Amino acid sequence: HHDGSPSWTPDGKGILLCRDGSSIVLLGDGRETVVVDDTSGWNTTPSLSPDGKDLIFMSNRDGNPEIYLKSLKGTRTLRLTNSPGYDSNPKFSSDGKRILFLSDREDDHVQRLYSMNPDGSQVETLTRKDVVSHGIWLP
Repeated sequence: HHDGSPSWTPDGKGILLCRDGSSIVLLGDGRETVVVDDTSGWNTTPSLSPDGKDLIFMSNRDGNPEIYLKSLKGTRTLRLTNSPGYDSNPKFSSDGKRILFLSDREDDHVQRLYSMNPDGSQVETLTRKDVVSHGIWLP
């Protein structure tokens, strides 16, 4: 397998990773659990909510890189962004109230940092003129 885009679970006892471009796998307690398996598109950059109930990730399953939220307690998967730009690298804030992500959605196609609510509402541009390649929340 080709594993990449690792991120820790909120409790630090597990690791989420993207496997072979289509699956998102949770490694922990000596087990591997596939939490997303979608061969219709590639899926990457997984991140769990602080309470461990929801997963956010980037996928091109609908033909364009967008941010998705998947409930780990059910089968619900919700598309959070809908932009012709390249939306990527989602990360939950430590309180779970906002999601940080990168996008080149503006007319100049410059990659900027954005945040939004976990339901995809209230998208806010955080970097207006600068090109950004990474973003993280500070505790």
